[in-house]
Amino acid sequence: MIKSSWVFIALLVAAMVTVPACKAPAEFEVVSLDVAPSEVTTGETVSVTAEVKNTGGSEDVYTAILTVDGADVEAKEVTIAPGASETVTFSLVKDTPGTYQVGIGGQTSSLTVKQKLVAKEFELKYDNGAARGYISASIPWVGGHIVDFSPPATPFTIKKVRVAGVIDPRAGVVEGKTFDVEIWDKGQKVLHGATYPYTKFPVGAAAWVEFDVPNIEVNDRFYAHIYTDSPWPGPGPYIGADDSITNEHSNTTIRTEEGAVRILEPWGYQRDWGWFGDKRKVNWMIRVVGTAMVPAEQAPAPTSSPQPAPTAPALSQPTNESTVSGLTVKLEWNPSTDATSYSLQVATDSAFTKLVLEKTGIAGMYYELTSELNWKTDYYWRVNASNASGTSSWSGSWKFNTPVFKVGKIVFTSLRDGNAEIYVMNADGSNQTRLTNNPANDSWPSLSPDGTKITFNSDKDGGNDEVYTMDADGTNQTRLTNNPLSGWPSWSPDGTKIVFVTNRDGNAEIYVMNADGSNQTRLTNNSYVCDSSPAWSPDGTKIAFGSKRTGNWEIYVMNADGSNQTRITNDNKWDWIPAWSPDGTKIAYTQGNASGSYADVCIMNVNGTNQTNLTNNNVADAFSTWSPDGTKIAFHTNRDGNYEIYVMNADGSNPTRLTNSPAEDSQPSWR
Repeated sequence: MIKSSWVFIALLVAAMVTVPACKAPAEFEVVSLDVAPSEVTTGETVSVTAEVKNTGGSEDVYTAILTVDGADVEAKEVTIAPGASETVTFSLVKDTPGTYQVGIGGQTSSLTVKQKLVAKEFELKYDNGAARGYISASIPWVGGHIVDFSPPATPFTIKKVRVAGVIDPRAGVVEGKTFDVEIWDKGQKVLHGATYPYTKFPVGAAAWVEFDVPNIEVNDRFYAHIYTDSPWPGPGPYIGADDSITNEHSNTTIRTEEGAVRILEPWGYQRDWGWFGDKRKVNWMIRVVGTAMVPAEQAPAPTSSPQPAPTAPALSQPTNESTVSGLTVKLEWNPSTDATSYSLQVATDSAFTKLVLEKTGIAGMYYELTSELNWKTDYYWRVNASNASGTSSWSGSWKFNTPVFKVGKIVFTSLRDGNAEIYVMNADGSNQTRLTNNPANDSWPSLSPDGTKITFNSDKDGGNDEVYTMDADGTNQTRLTNNPLSGWPSWSPDGTKIVFVTNRDGNAEIYVMNADGSNQTRLTNNSYVCDSSPAWSPDGTKIAFGSKRTGNWEIYVMNADGSNQTRITNDNKWDWIPAWSPDGTKIAYTQGNASGSYADVCIMNVNGTNQTNLTNNNVADAFSTWSPDGTKIAFHTNRDGNYEIYVMNADGSNPTRLTNSPAEDSQPSWR
């Protein structure tokens, strides 16, 4: 019994030795939390790392739960031995700006998320890209075009200025002339300025032109300023004007007597000048290109309906199958919806395989042909339209033809019959033929543009000078005026009107009337002075004339309705009897002294510049008239002892006598 008990006790002790002791459970503690980086922009990845330690006695799995502002976001499991530490890492992306509390296992840390900004290029504009016309800052109270821009975000870095513009090749010399492109801040301080030659703009066909700006940074409103201070009439530059939307940004500028430039009121073409009667609807086609940092979501997003390609434009002028009047032709078309530019083809065949002109990138809705055409030729033309989405098909082609070159006829006044009568001759002086035959005096003849009519003045009805018309053969003489001293008539280019001088108001003033004598309207109004020798411009928009309003004779130009009378000569000699060249780029005129003892035929640009004496004789050379092709000038002169008619080249060379009679031949008119 005792032995058995000891055996039992021994077995019991042995069993106790081999049974393992009980282990303590796992205990987990997040000892650190790291959010890196702690400040990011939207869309950037953040690494959230927690160090977790097992402080218990058993190995176990720890479930780490990532929270943001107390809300569970993601969970991960990690096995940790007793007394060991492990790290658990999460990736976190936030798309909304803000400050967030990021937590794991009771530890928290702040995360700041800012809006992500990206660099975006902007083209700032207040026009729709459809120029109604092009306007020069060329009147006395205007010197430049200016647009007030508001940046889409700040800071805004200006990189380019884009301008739709053109130089008028008919309006004077451009060599040596310059204009300024400037950036002003909202306080009108100049931040950038650069000077460019007029030739930076294309001649004859408007186009968008870019001007680089050296990364000018602005933080508020700013201005883009094109300062031309062009003379009138002048070559430009002419800046595109879009009246399709209400203007709240486009103005004009003027240079003050102190030399500063200030902004005028929003300005529109005056009603009597043409297109724009409402100045609130004139937006200069001046744009600014630059960059700004903007929220990423403002970047252009794909759209399911992109801007469509434009439709083919409709042609407008000259009408199909028409005959144009000369070799300078303005081709016009109607705007195409959504178009930003146009292309033009002109050819001598309907298949357009014989191109005489192909022009792309035309910003406006016209193109003027100035040197591409020949006489007596058929031409075909067509236009297409483009934008960022594509190019339209070609418009239907239209045809026009140029006229047969006309040497023309010269009508003149002659005293060879004992009194003043109207004669006509060929351009070489042959076949001199008398057209009027009465004991009175008939003088100052002017051939109509189509050569079928002559207007002149005569005192045959009671000794008082009046304006008449007759057929080109001298028949069908008709009196148009019935007032004291009316004369010096001249036809409008379309043959529908006659401008003339009359003394009906007590002094010589310029009037205009219909070709049948109706609707006689006064154009000038200067008491006690003389306005005389009016002449129409080839396009019918202007009238040049001589005036003694400053004390001696000077040449002025006005609109065809009498507005905007502008002096273009200014010297101590007598300048009068102007005559426009057929292409509208020059004016020939008579320059002499007050006594009339000498006079010369001179020529100048239509703005009064580049005045050149062509005859330079100590005799009386006067009363110039151009040949229809603009290559020659006829005039009368007393260099042979009495007045005879001569012709010379347009540069004054090769003067040749056309008439030779013992009496005076004078006052030539060439058509």
